Amino acid sequence: MEAAPEAQGPVLGTVGIIASVTEPFCSDCRRTRITAEGKIMSCLFSREEFDLLGLLRDGASDQALAERWQDAMWVKPKAHGMDHTGLGAADFVQPDRSMSAIGG
Repeated sequence: MEAAPEAQGPVLGTVGIIASVTEPFCSDCRRTRITAEGKIMSCLFSREEFDLLGLLRDGASDQALAERWQDAMWVKPKAHGMDHTGLGAADFVQPDRSMSAIGG
């Protein structure tokens, strides 16, 4: 087994716990999720996922991984894909997979 490479400078960013969805915060949400299958979701209620695990297994560069993550964020839907916030709204459609199914 190879030794881990030494750090190449400061690590930027934070990792945190996502609190329950009791208040709408879509307008300033910059959170992403990685599923248990290694896919990026730009929103817990998104129907689109971006493969990260495949890139990792193929030995992709850090730059390629960062670009995939950025691609996911550029298409992040506003207000869960609706024109307004509100998980209780009549037009809100729950995604096919629950948070526990995506590893959230």
